[in-house]
Amino acid sequence: MEEGSRSCSSCSSDDDPFARRSVRRRYDNNPLPENVDLISNLTDSILLHILSSLPLTDVIATETLSKRWRFLWKMVPNLVFRHCARFPSSKPSALVSFIYKALLLHECSRIDELSVGFEYRPKFRSAVDVWLHVAIGKNVEDIDLDFPFYS
Repeated sequence: MEEGSRSCSSCSSDDDPFARRSVRRRYDNNPLPENVDLISNLTDSILLHILSSLPLTDVIATETLSKRWRFLWKMVPNLVFRHCARFPSSKPSALVSFIYKALLLHECSRIDELSVGFEYRPKFRSAVDVWLHVAIGKNVEDIDLDFPFYS
């Protein structure tokens, strides 16, 4: 994706992520050569569709794959934040900080889904307010806040 020409899958109505590509490669029943990167040949809209089904921590990790993938995560319209190995439930402050930074760096003009789950504590109120403000500013369609009771 070229700098300055970024668009997310939900922002561009011209891109049909399931449209057939006009350029096809034929391998005539031969096995694929080793080290062929077929997934990077997919259109950005298809890659964004695939990435949208993953937790954002995994999506952001794809930025290390190549230069093309470096900024792709910033255009994913579905933002799902949950406790995981990187952010165990015993460390909610790390997840809160990660969500805050990811939302500030997110470049898509809209958010289809914002899903957050962690043990909410009153000290996180201002961060959650910022998340909601950013999401509403990007015309979020679906917000799922799962804050189990913290004791």
